[in-house]
Amino acid sequence: MTKRRSIVAIIIGLVILAVAFAGYLSKKFHLKELRGDVPYAMYLYAKGEQCPFNSRSRNFTPVQNPHFIAHAGGAIIENGKPLTYTNSKEALLQSIGYGFSFIELDLMLDSSGGIFAAHDYRHFAGITGGSLAPDTPPSKEQIQQARIHNHLTPLTAESITEIFLAYPRIYLVTDKLNDFDAIASQLPFTDRILIEVFSLKGYYEAKRLGLLPMLSTSDIALAKSLKIPMVATHTSTLQDSAKAQLAQSYLAQGGCIMAFSSNEKSFIESILEVSASMIYTDYFDINTKQCKLEEAMCKTY
Repeated sequence: MTKRRSIVAIIIGLVILAVAFAGYLSKKFHLKELRGDVPYAMYLYAKGEQCPFNSRSRNFTPVQNPHFIAHAGGAIIENGKPLTYTNSKEALLQSIGYGFSFIELDLMLDSSGGIFAAHDYRHFAGITGGSLAPDTPPSKEQIQQARIHNHLTPLTAESITEIFLAYPRIYLVTDKLNDFDAIASQLPFTDRILIEVFSLKGYYEAKRLGLLPMLSTSDIALAKSLKIPMVATHTSTLQDSAKAQLAQSYLAQGGCIMAFSSNEKSFIESILEVSASMIYTDYFDINTKQCKLEEAMCKTY
């Protein structure tokens, strides 16, 4: 009887602690959305996870060229001009050939719910000739028949999977599609998918499905306080001196910050391993550490 009472008391104590923790977080960070995820949030907080791509973390996973993310597959340069945001098969394979370990693809859903790579429906319609409806999901058949800029191949869930399974050390980074169930069910390498999420609820949902979520925020203090190990933020965040200092402390704590985007050598050199772990880039040569185009085009944006 005494043992049973002790167990009941422990359970009641945990419930009270969870409610108190929810109230504390809601009051401190105005996070009403967190209440349903409080037990899981407490578990992750207590676990004290760190980013596996931070060399100072306990669970460090070494990767080749750990500091760069090929943005939207990486730019394809033709006649001195970059084709950006193609999210194409050719761009993906080119970035793998260049030695990128992290390659970002924007993901969308076709008319039947299948994943394909595109920045958005309107952009995809524009770069494939303009015959597709600009605000309507295309069919899988339309995607397979389309050619980006007349000669590049769109990526579907099947072709993305084929390539990433053939290159088991490559990580997919994505941010457009927040249908986590679709990603987890259609791309069978969830332990190598870094996904930018835009809420704490999304963060915990993605985490439960085995994905590697990055909280999209400029509030580094929030991520640091909640012990969220990976953050995606705009480069302007790190140009703020106070936030840059917080970022340095966050990295020292074992976190990772992925900053988007830059092709500017001096800026990249000033933040890598200082206030950012990785940076999204279009046409920065990660081997020579030089921008591939004329200086005027090598901007931080």
